Amino acid sequence: MWLPDSSLEVDDVASDAKRYANVLPVADSWPMASSPVVLGMPATAVPEAMATGRRNLSWTQVLSRVDELGWGLVRPDPTVSVVGQLATTAMYVSAAGGPGRMPDPVRARGIEQRIERSLDKGSYPLGDSAALLCRQRRGDAPPTAIVTTEQALVRFNQGYPLGGECGIGQPPPSPEARLLAFYPPDTLGLDHPFIRFGWGDPADPQTAAATAFGRWLRSGQGKEALLHREQRSGAGRGVRAYPATARAPVADVGPIRRSPPPRAGPARGGRLRLDGGTRRHHRHPV
Repeated sequence: MWLPDSSLEVDDVASDAKRYANVLPVADSWPMASSPVVLGMPATAVPEAMATGRRNLSWTQVLSRVDELGWGLVRPDPTVSVVGQLATTAMYVSAAGGPGRMPDPVRARGIEQRIERSLDKGSYPLGDSAALLCRQRRGDAPPTAIVTTEQALVRFNQGYPLGGECGIGQPPPSPEARLLAFYPPDTLGLDHPFIRFGWGDPADPQTAAATAFGRWLRSGQGKEALLHREQRSGAGRGVRAYPATARAPVADVGPIRRSPPPRAGPARGGRLRLDGGTRRHHRHPV
């Protein structure tokens, strides 16, 4: 059994297996939970007029507003983070005017240079979403918009463990330190697939346990457990509200839309390559 963050990881493993003439024996696969990629901004510092439009601004529009405020912009490193890959794809495609159009290299370079300056200015690490939020939790960074997932942002605002130096026993951040989630309509997201492999006999205890666990995850109790981990259901629906997200509750937004924007993959210098392929991403309507 395997519970990756994204089906992109499954695609990568299947591709590697095929390259070595092997087959990945997936016996069961389905979207267990989901979490959209969002932009977290210091809640009390966001102008009210901007906050009211947090579900209507595209990635290009919201990044332009962040620039007008003079704030920094940081994103998980796409060479080590699938969230970083998804966010970069979403930002590049948005800058190009939508799916099916190749990004403008000048605009893409401008996004990367802006992120690099913000990482340096705020002493943010090159790492995943947890590493950025852990740095943010120290409270001494300049005003910065942080690309992360809805799940990670909620956990940050609740004071839950993030990993690394941000373990258990930390209090929730003050209202001034909480992040407000912006949901660009053209965002992408994690689909958290449940993967059960077909190795072994179906009567094998491990296989039986994995099958039973998958069945439980589909049950009402399993879905409620996922919601307690700040994840939406596999269909992209969120039914709980989290007051600590500061004006950013999880809303019932309907099923995930799937679309085939340009393929995202590592390129030279830590950039992403968008080469017009058909790798699947998962679009969240928000």
